[in-house]
Amino acid sequence: MDPQEFLQLAKTRRSVRTMKPTPIPPEHLEMIVDAGLAAPSGSNQQPWHFAVVTNKDLIGEMAKAAEAKVEEIKGRITSASAHKSFDGYVQYITFFVNSSAVICCFVEPYRALLERLLSRYAPECSVSTRENASIQSVAAAIENMLLAAHALGYAACWMTGPLIAKEEIEALVKPEGKWELLAMVAVGHREAERELAAPPRRKREETVSYYD
Repeated sequence: MDPQEFLQLAKTRRSVRTMKPTPIPPEHLEMIVDAGLAAPSGSNQQPWHFAVVTNKDLIGEMAKAAEAKVEEIKGRITSASAHKSFDGYVQYITFFVNSSAVICCFVEPYRALLERLLSRYAPECSVSTRENASIQSVAAAIENMLLAAHALGYAACWMTGPLIAKEEIEALVKPEGKWELLAMVAVGHREAERELAAPPRRKREETVSYYD
C-alpha cells in the first residue's frame, strides 16, 4: 500500500454510531478480527479474546442489560443538571442494538517478566505501566479492527459506555477463563453514505514534542 493511502485511511476513520443492522459477510468479520489478532502485544502474550456476536437476539439482550442499568442509575440521580448530562450521554451506551455485529473485547491481565524481576529486586525501578500492559495490547488490537472495518467500507465504533452493565454482559458472552470485558466494538453498515466531518483535534504543538 502507498504510505499516503494508509495515512488517508487512518485520517478518514470515524466513530460511527448510526448503523443499519444488515448482516455482514462472515469472511469480512474474519478479516476484521484477523487484523486485531495481528496487533503487537506486551511480551507477545496476546492477552485478548474477541467474542463476535451477530445473533440479533443476543445483541438485543446486551442492549437491554445496558438500558436497565441506565434506568437504575437515573433513579439514583437527584441533581437536575446531572440528570440532564446523563441523559445526553445515554445515546453512547445503547446505540449498538442496531449494529450488524458486536465484538466484545476481553483482556487477561498478566505481568511481564521484566516487571516481575523489578518488583522483586529493584522495586524503585518498577515499570509504572505494569498493570496496563495487557490493556494497551488489547487497545492496539481494537485500533487495528477499527481500521480494517473502515477499509472494508463499514461503520464501526469503539465503546466503553455499555460497560456500566459489565457483569450482565459478561454473563451473556464471557469465555471460560480469567477474562474481563474491556471494551466493545460495534460494526455495521452506514445508515447514510455522507462523509462525516472530522472531529476537532488539538493543535499539533499541544500534543507533539520533538527533541532533535
